[in-house]
Amino acid sequence: MPDYRRLLNEWLRGETLQIGHDALLPANLNTLLSPSRLTESGLELPGPINDAGFYVGSAGNFTDLVNFWNLRAAGVEVVFADLQFLNRLTPMIDVHRTWLERCLRNPGARTEPRQSGYRAP
Repeated sequence: MPDYRRLLNEWLRGETLQIGHDALLPANLNTLLSPSRLTESGLELPGPINDAGFYVGSAGNFTDLVNFWNLRAAGVEVVFADLQFLNRLTPMIDVHRTWLERCLRNPGARTEPRQSGYRAP
């Protein structure tokens, strides 16, 4: 049987990130190309971003997780923030906040926060 994981990783020049249990998450984690992000390729939402922001919830709460992923599935650019892990999330939150501020300064333009070619240093 073909090793689909290896083939997908090879063909898309994938990268595996090893993140320690208590380590800071990479600031650009939500900008990297993922299989679910790839399914959005070429799709564009018209107009300004009015619903982007942060979803503050608990990673241990099933309802929070479902609500967050439903917002994402609807095209809302939100980043999940669990205050219990705020110290690990700060770099990623800062990148998203900067993007939100850019959108607020230019509300008629929809700029994409994710850059599929960017890799963490």
